[in-house]
Amino acid sequence: MSPRDTIENRVKQFDIDINPIRDEEIYEQIKEAMSKTKQSTPGIRPEIWRIMMHSKIAKPVAAAVIIIAVLIGMHLLNSTPAWALEQTIEAMKDYKGAYLTGLCPGQTGSLVNFELWIRINDVDLSTKNILVKTNDGIIRWTRNNSTYTYIPAENKVYFENAVTIGFSHFLGPEFFELMSSLKNAETHYGFDPATGRNYAILSGSITDIQRSKSLQVEFDVETKLVTRLKQWENLPQPTLTFDTTQIRYFEQLPDSTFEVSIPTEAKYVEVPLAIPEANLEILSKAQYGISAEGLTKEQAGRAIIEKLYNAVIEGDLECIRNLAPVTEAWTDEFLKKILNIGTDSAIVEVLEIGPISKESTSPVGPVVIIPVTTRRKDGTVLRADFIIQFRNIDGKASCVVHGPYGLPVQLQE
Repeated sequence: MSPRDTIENRVKQFDIDINPIRDEEIYEQIKEAMSKTKQSTPGIRPEIWRIMMHSKIAKPVAAAVIIIAVLIGMHLLNSTPAWALEQTIEAMKDYKGAYLTGLCPGQTGSLVNFELWIRINDVDLSTKNILVKTNDGIIRWTRNNSTYTYIPAENKVYFENAVTIGFSHFLGPEFFELMSSLKNAETHYGFDPATGRNYAILSGSITDIQRSKSLQVEFDVETKLVTRLKQWENLPQPTLTFDTTQIRYFEQLPDSTFEVSIPTEAKYVEVPLAIPEANLEILSKAQYGISAEGLTKEQAGRAIIEKLYNAVIEGDLECIRNLAPVTEAWTDEFLKKILNIGTDSAIVEVLEIGPISKESTSPVGPVVIIPVTTRRKDGTVLRADFIIQFRNIDGKASCVVHGPYGLPVQLQE
């Protein structure tokens, strides 16, 4: 079957309104890129990837999905394996895009098929372009540092003024360093008798600003490429969040790949700001945060952001955990790497703390977003939005940092 027949057959599996003329244009533009792709070797165990579904609209409904550990039936190797993270980094350095298919939870919690295109650029290695189509008709994409979700049954497009889906780090040095520093990080080596291939699995767990989750990254020992990445939420019960059946790497993807056609009469609705229920308990503990007595929300928000960045610049991990309690359980190593402390990407200067850009409420109290512009050691200027949770405990006002709202945006000076 030709690559074109494969694409056409995949499209037919999805109940999505497709424009044949537009498909022809897109196919012609990516045909050349397809010739430069690197696909996981046929016969390798099903490949797994992960997309971070941060937004309320995109977030899958918790379902009783039991995850079968990929370690079952694994034959451990006795000899020293011919694989290391450095080799994978080298093997993947030329790829700036990927095409994936697989399964993820849909709006009702049941698993649905998806197609996903994703792209980074040479300057900012976070994923700024992503397009996801599922066979329940839902389309998700990013554009101009915003995230959109089209739900055809409602004929509505839900949007967020932040990139809330994608990778904080595309596959590369930073991603693998983060993985190796996860809580309970372990590496296992195995042999798959069905394919006759050796593989390595890097696994770990983390409680981030969303919830407790576990990750497994599988590498093919021969090609050094990532062939599987699996993630699931741990609480209240193990729940699959993303699982793919194919991954194809691209050196680059054209802009037209990420164009989306939505009915002109579709209504656009902004997604309300929400705090994950799993984080409300720790955000409401009195020992964390700073006093907001006698201050407006903007004054208190600016004060805690200033304290937080001073702590980041000074490498004061205890202070960071006190101001942003969701990080309390993170290891020192992981916290340093997630904040780039001690690297050329470390924050060295706060250029501006802006006014409140958005307000909402949670069961704990008022919630606001405050933008911050910073400079890294390498000269890069970033804009990040931070979520601040206010509380009233025993009649005293205080606040804590929940975490970033979406991915940071690199600015041009």
